[in-house]
Amino acid sequence: MDGFCTAAMSHGINACEAHCEAREKGIGRAILQAVAESCAGHGISYIEVQTDDEAADFYAACGFEAAPEVRVMSVSNVLGDL
Repeated sequence: MDGFCTAAMSHGINACEAHCEAREKGIGRAILQAVAESCAGHGISYIEVQTDDEAADFYAACGFEAAPEVRVMSVSNVLGDL
C-alpha cells in the first residue's frame, strides 16, 4: 500500500493517503503536520507510523526515528479462521 498513513486517536481513527504522483510536492509533509496538530489538540504527544523501505527516508526527514524494539504484525483476513 503506497503512501498510506493512519493516525489512531482516542475518539476514532483518521486515515489519509498521498498517492505516488503527489510525491515531492509537500503534500505528505502537510498531511503529517495536520495529523500532528490534531493529535496535539487532543493531548496526544506520540505518533507512530508504519512504513516500507521506500518511504522510510521521507519519515526520517520529518523527524521520525526507527524503533527496533517495536514489531508490527498484521493479518489481512480478519473474518477467516485465526
